[in-house]
Amino acid sequence: MNNIETKVSIIVPVYNGEQYLEQCLNSICKQTYRNLEVLVIDDGSKDNSLTIIKQFVNLDDRIKVISTENNGQAIARKIALEQASGEYIGFIDADDWVEPMFIRELVDGIEIDRADIAVVGYTMYFDKEQKYVPMSDSQISLNLEGDAIDFEWITSNHFKGFLCDKLFKKEQLQIVNFDQGYNFMEDVAIIDQLIPRISRITYVGKSLYYYRQHAQSTIRGGFQLEQANVLEVIQNMINRQVSDTNRNAAKYRYIVTVLQLLARFKENDYITQKQLIVNWRDKMDTYYQNSRPFMNVVDRILVYLIIKTPLTRMIIKIRSALIKLKYFFK
Repeated sequence: MNNIETKVSIIVPVYNGEQYLEQCLNSICKQTYRNLEVLVIDDGSKDNSLTIIKQFVNLDDRIKVISTENNGQAIARKIALEQASGEYIGFIDADDWVEPMFIRELVDGIEIDRADIAVVGYTMYFDKEQKYVPMSDSQISLNLEGDAIDFEWITSNHFKGFLCDKLFKKEQLQIVNFDQGYNFMEDVAIIDQLIPRISRITYVGKSLYYYRQHAQSTIRGGFQLEQANVLEVIQNMINRQVSDTNRNAAKYRYIVTVLQLLARFKENDYITQKQLIVNWRDKMDTYYQNSRPFMNVVDRILVYLIIKTPLTRMIIKIRSALIKLKYFFK
């Protein structure tokens, strides 16, 4: 019997992460799965991040530091991947942390369930409110193949468009273009390149990853025009579907992505981006009827009102408030 653990490389991009970095690295060092290589890439930080990383390098010889100029998270991940020696690759953001069984559960997904990608559940942690919101059900486990992979990926019923709750085979990631110029939902753009190429995904709903939300979190930033490029990824998702069910579900994913982009708008964006809003409204109108079966009742009403009325700004504020309430009472 072969008891040698397969080597796993964990990539941790860091930019000005001093506030949370120690908690992140401590959680990695405490993994029950021991055969790790931890590549911490300092992406030109201006704070004490590099000093903290070097302290951990002295404490744990599995940790390696890579220093670069500030090129952004996608390039940082690509540089680290090129230097990774593990057969499996995982990603952890510097402001997040993980449970001790995180890597063990993911490796078991690949090796026991023979998956190409393994996924676990996660919990959102809202820093300001000090509130934990579980985003997965520990009672659920899935082994997906064929068309079911695309459907789950499109609908995000269980696992989401993050790299960090997943484990990949290095050979898969070597064919991925990390630098596509997306600065919004770039993880979605990366994973969507893999979905058509894999045969099996395993998912375990145990919440083993903690995804921190704070004032500097990238998903809380404002709108930039180039962020709309992610809709090209969603459109490609629609175009490659064979079944009507998956294609219509992907149309709803497109509508949801537009809503997420609109939620990033500041007051002035509704003035400067009038034509963009018109274009989005037209596309939503085209996709609305076929995607209605995948919408909850609230979104059916709100999307209809966005399409049919000039009240986009007010409707988006209402939807954002309802989402916050859902998290508050969850």
